Amino acid sequence: MVVGSIFAGSTFFLIKELLVEVDPVMITAYRFLGSGLILLALCLVYKRKVLKHLLKGFVLGIFLSLFFLLQNIGLETTSASQSSFLTGLFVVFVPFMAIFIEGERLKIFHIAVALMSGFGLWLVSSGVVGFGYGDLLSLIAGVVYAFFIVIGDKYIRKDDFDVLVLTMQQFLTVGLLSIAWVAFTTTEFGFGSTASLYKILYLVIFPSLISFGIINWVQEYLSAFLVSVLMTLTTVFGVLMAWTIGGESFGVRDVVGGIVLVVAIVLPALGKIRIRLQDSIMSQKIDNKLN
Repeated sequence: MVVGSIFAGSTFFLIKELLVEVDPVMITAYRFLGSGLILLALCLVYKRKVLKHLLKGFVLGIFLSLFFLLQNIGLETTSASQSSFLTGLFVVFVPFMAIFIEGERLKIFHIAVALMSGFGLWLVSSGVVGFGYGDLLSLIAGVVYAFFIVIGDKYIRKDDFDVLVLTMQQFLTVGLLSIAWVAFTTTEFGFGSTASLYKILYLVIFPSLISFGIINWVQEYLSAFLVSVLMTLTTVFGVLMAWTIGGESFGVRDVVGGIVLVVAIVLPALGKIRIRLQDSIMSQKIDNKLN
């Protein structure tokens, strides 16, 4: 997950640079059509059933398409670090999505974390005035990704699911929907410069094939919440790379706001871990009494 988070974190400043020459929808199309075709070839080589659970793969692909389109379009008018912070809030939204989808009860802790997140957002965006269109799209992208994580958890944890096939179906859905968008708009095809082509190839292989492959594989063994918590490292690496490799400027307010957001992201993890430890200790005590 750490390796996957590093690759995923690198996409924010990289896509920000790509947007100078390549349309955001085309970036999504090239990235996921390329990675999807590679996975399709692997599925055929290993004789996997490529049409297995196709509908569920398509549904997850729609959520993933919406997430990356919102994120990439948002990056046109917001910074890579800000986008990383805002989309990283998906971990805060996951418990709320679980309430909506699985009927769990809303706790005061969730409200407190949401308020802390709002304060952190206010700091990094310089208040309501500094919160622009790109920031809004990035925040909505975080909500969409929370849905993706929770729904994906329900699908992937079933015994009859093939993670390789499911990932391939998601990627091809994202790529084909993006191409369809381009076909019905005035968006132009093209890679821009050779440097942009190399960046797209990097996105195809590392953040897509490797990072998402790791995430989908891990979801077979961990809950949606724990997966989302581990993925908060993406936010950390994304911000650090934007401020260093990406050369984005930042001030004290940005750093403080970032720390508040990271704490808000990590707090749910600590609460969940504490509950699981208590449950584990209680189960062990019961087993000892029975034995």
